[in-house]
Amino acid sequence: MSDLTPQQEAVLTEGICPVCGGEVEFVSENLWQCQQCGSQFELVADDSLGVTATNPIKVFPDGNLWCALLGEDLQSGQAAFAATPGEALAHLLEALIS
Repeated sequence: MSDLTPQQEAVLTEGICPVCGGEVEFVSENLWQCQQCGSQFELVADDSLGVTATNPIKVFPDGNLWCALLGEDLQSGQAAFAATPGEALAHLLEALIS
């Protein structure tokens, strides 16, 4: 995940706020917020990964897991699943980078 800032890596891989250490909650597409201090963090689009404003990564609940999806749907896009939004997004980004 070398294309991410250290702040983005902390939010995505650890699910913690790099400002106060509180738990980070997914609040909307590509936006996370710390429940403790209110800091917000956004994943910036990286064109080299195929992620753009018109083709964003979508993160949403799917059953008892979270899905991070790049593309129109699960059949034609690339997806990753995990227990938390940050983990799902981290898995997808790892797959896109490798």
